[in-house]
Amino acid sequence: MNKKLSSRTIALLALLVAINLILNFFLRLPTPTGFISLVEVGIFLSAWYLGPHAGMIVGGLTGFLIDLLVGYPQWMFFSLLIHGCEGYLFGLNLKKIAGRFQWLISALLGGIVMVSGYLLAGLCLQFLNHAVVQTAFLSTLTEIPGNIIQVIAGGIVARLIYQPFCRFMNRITK
Repeated sequence: MNKKLSSRTIALLALLVAINLILNFFLRLPTPTGFISLVEVGIFLSAWYLGPHAGMIVGGLTGFLIDLLVGYPQWMFFSLLIHGCEGYLFGLNLKKIAGRFQWLISALLGGIVMVSGYLLAGLCLQFLNHAVVQTAFLSTLTEIPGNIIQVIAGGIVARLIYQPFCRFMNRITK
């Protein structure tokens, strides 16, 4: 992706954010402190198709807007940073290091950022809410399995639909 975004690229990124919002607005599972969704599907696809900067933009905007629209505004700035960094890592070209498994290595890196980012953000929010240290750690730790499942499920779904997604994107961007 060029440093200067064309109108076409901006429109494409907006379309990807909108599709990801719609997908995640209707397909999310509530948890005690937030929700689990398929936000990673759109982030993976954007990053793999257009590169790390697109993954960062789609990830950050989608994370921010979902939290704002579904009633978790306390998370939106954390989600902007966490999903933005995650999207950037998903899109890194690691062919020299990982060969044809570059997508798996970048997914692991992005997943680690997402899980650890939400762990730290959850602790921050708990402490801002004057939670007892033990309670803050326990309630935040309970979210880790869901976040791991979210990254894995998003990666699997994105990998399964990547080829049809590319064909569709190539058709609409001609």
